[in-house]
Amino acid sequence: MIAGYKCDEYLVKQTGKKEYSKVWLTKDLKLQADKRTFSQAGVSAYYDDPELRNAATLAMESYDDK
Repeated sequence: MIAGYKCDEYLVKQTGKKEYSKVWLTKDLKLQADKRTFSQAGVSAYYDDPELRNAATLAMESYDDK
C-alpha cells in the first residue's frame, strides 16, 4: 500500500544491462492518459508492456552495478 492504493511490485530489467529498477504500480488510480502522455512526460517504455497498461507508478528505485 502506498498513499492508500494497493500496489504490485515489478522488477524491470533490460537485456544485456546490469542496471535494473523496482517499480510499484497501482491500477486503482484512474488516470485519463495513454501511451503518448507517458512518452511526452519522459516516462520509461515499460508502459508498452500490456500487463502494465492502465497502471500508475507510485514508487520507483533504480540500481546499477555500483
